[in-house]
Amino acid sequence: MSSTGDACDTAHPDQARTEVVRLPGGASLWVVRVEGGLRDAHHPALSAATPPAPGPAAVLIDLALTPLVSAAGARALTSLAHDLAAGGTELLVATTDETIRRALGDEVTVVPGAPEATTTTPYTPAPAAGAGQDRTTAPATTAGTAGNARTAGKGGGATTSPAAAGPAARTSTGRTTGKADTGGQPTRSNAGTGPGVVTPIAGVHEGAEGPAGQDVEWLRSDVDRLRTEVRNLRAKARTHPLVSRAQGILEERYHLPDDRAAFQLMEASSQRFNVRLRTLATAVVTVPRPRSPHSDWFPGRERRVPPALAFEPGLRAASANSSEVLGAVLRRSMEITEATMGEVRLVDPVTGSLRLEKYRGLDEDFAEFFDRVDHTRADGAQTSCAEAARQGTRVTVTDVAADTVFAESAKRALLAAGSRGCHSTPLIAAPGQLQGVVSTHHAHPVRALTATQARALDEVGEQAGRWLDWYQRTVVLDALEDLHHRGGTWA
Repeated sequence: MSSTGDACDTAHPDQARTEVVRLPGGASLWVVRVEGGLRDAHHPALSAATPPAPGPAAVLIDLALTPLVSAAGARALTSLAHDLAAGGTELLVATTDETIRRALGDEVTVVPGAPEATTTTPYTPAPAAGAGQDRTTAPATTAGTAGNARTAGKGGGATTSPAAAGPAARTSTGRTTGKADTGGQPTRSNAGTGPGVVTPIAGVHEGAEGPAGQDVEWLRSDVDRLRTEVRNLRAKARTHPLVSRAQGILEERYHLPDDRAAFQLMEASSQRFNVRLRTLATAVVTVPRPRSPHSDWFPGRERRVPPALAFEPGLRAASANSSEVLGAVLRRSMEITEATMGEVRLVDPVTGSLRLEKYRGLDEDFAEFFDRVDHTRADGAQTSCAEAARQGTRVTVTDVAADTVFAESAKRALLAAGSRGCHSTPLIAAPGQLQGVVSTHHAHPVRALTATQARALDEVGEQAGRWLDWYQRTVVLDALEDLHHRGGTWA
């Protein structure tokens, strides 16, 4: 018997793609998408169907990409349904194939179509004006940015002016508001309190004209400017300890005269290999030190061929830098899910947290609130990206407002930024090797992804994860070797 679907091809080997789909109110589905022929009980999907703890409300087997389901495969599904039922979990099978329906009989619940049919009503927002620009959370200190690097060396991070930080609106007086480009997304309302809430000025009504209205605009402009300065200072405060720690290590290791010489050493290698200064400083702190200042740091290191980035054909994997690849990951993920907001994070090797690297369509209040997300503890941050990182699989939140996965403060920040539904996909180099997470956000509640969308997103996550691992093990180590040889001339 054959299973029909939206992509019945035999090009993909037998495998299973898993996903957590959170439904309004806190219940969830453990979705297993079957690829390749389901011929017997040995297909990977059947072992993947055992849900992680805590258990979901149901396990859903999606057969949309399965070209073949044999009689033995149907019996294996029936046996799986009995095993799950013994543990209190129901098995659902998504298929439109009547032959499979009849083979499963009444022992397995069959739902029409695919997982998206079991979730909320879809909504596809129109593309927002200005939503096409990526925003980076911190200045990249790479080739051609020596001036900023020196500023960072003195203060721990380059000071970014409102103009350099991204698109900024100007008032009729020429003052810079410092507001981030939100990609046309809903802005924060005047109601309530918290980050990003603009409180009406007493005695002046909204939309006032004349001198009073101008005063309001001037005051708001000054408030926005001050908030931007505070954000920049906080960003410097987060980066400065890491850079200072790396400077101290290099100063001691190579007997450098001062921390300025240590910074110049990192700066030169950062620019030569187009590696962000923060990335290089992180490697100095976390990579085991060389045996001596004059020996090779990584003797006998085997050079690896860069993994292909098929999701972005115009990007050369061997010469691209991490900022370019992460930007491509974000753009492609947003295209696949038809989103107007998104973010991509990397695992910080020092703290283990998920560090925000790029975002689009989201404002700076969102970026500041979610700058770091801790996923390392079960009682850590309560967000979809943290959950995706902990489980090593995509997490879809169909309705942010009605979900219990978020801490209340995180939920308020998400809703204020305009996110009502999201998909968080891990970037994984190999099983258990998490590199980061990419999340797309939507202005309305969402359905589960289609099988083809899920496959495409997983492929982006897998390719990006492998490339990021290669980048750390090749390009970053090349930069460290270069720094080591330069430092050895001082010792």
